[in-house]
Amino acid sequence: MSQMHAWMNGSDQQGRSAPAPSPGATAIRVVARDFSFSPPELDIPAGRTVNVTLVNEGDLFHDITIPALGFGLSASSDTSASGALTAPKPGRYEFFCSVPGHREAGMTGTLVVLP
Repeated sequence: MSQMHAWMNGSDQQGRSAPAPSPGATAIRVVARDFSFSPPELDIPAGRTVNVTLVNEGDLFHDITIPALGFGLSASSDTSASGALTAPKPGRYEFFCSVPGHREAGMTGTLVVLP
């Protein structure tokens, strides 16, 4: 699946490839800094929708991408973006910032989907 990111088209606007937030779902906040995520590990229950909010406290554009689940959010510096995430089965999934060089600089984490 090809995914267009804001940095690919020269824009620094926030966006998402995730569904819109789901009313009433549990909220999870992920803070992006230059070059880390906080927390670096997220635990969610399998089959339940959670609303993930990416808060960019860094000076650079960042995103959070979970390729195995087709999930992505992006945000410019000092902005945030939110989207609904549902992981159908338990497991461990890597997430990372897909901006060139950011993943290699250590901007990665793990999503743990619990039974």
